[in-house]
Amino acid sequence: MKYEVKDSGEREEFPSGSVRDSQFAKGRYDLLPFSALERIAILTELGAMKYGARNWEKGQPIARYINSALRHIIKYAMGYRDEDHLAACCWNVMAAMWTEEEVILNNLPAELGEGYVIRSHRGRQFRPEEQDVTAQDNKKGEEVRSDRDAKTGDDICGDWSCNGCDKTSCLFVCRKGVQESHEGGQCSS
Repeated sequence: MKYEVKDSGEREEFPSGSVRDSQFAKGRYDLLPFSALERIAILTELGAMKYGARNWEKGQPIARYINSALRHIIKYAMGYRDEDHLAACCWNVMAAMWTEEEVILNNLPAELGEGYVIRSHRGRQFRPEEQDVTAQDNKKGEEVRSDRDAKTGDDICGDWSCNGCDKTSCLFVCRKGVQESHEGGQCSS
């Protein structure tokens, strides 16, 4: 297997003179609450003992995960402490998120996401009428682009502009969020 070193083109320089690729848009894993992750990991271990280590990865409807997450958060809100309802809620939400991504990538059947999955990429949920991540026209006739292609991770738009758009008005996602262009693909803000 051949790997490549991805490069954002941005650099962070340290006082020592060492440089490294920017951390922008890579996630802040260091800010996640480790004690909460530990509770979810323990619940995952118990589930693996009960159902099998990767049983859930075979695919279950997102609706089932959402229902279970809601049940657990409601039980917790009602004062039940008979099991770790918060961890169970979080686990179900994470499983729904994972399933959504797998359905979008066509690794799981589309029916598992019925009623919930809309075309998206990490970090930006598109409205149902904007479902195609390849930026095809939506019902309003606008073009919607993302700053990263869902499958390749390649840039679709640059820092503050949407490169390659030949329309006079489009919507796209960049570091400032959803932007509207009025200048043939250039961000108007």
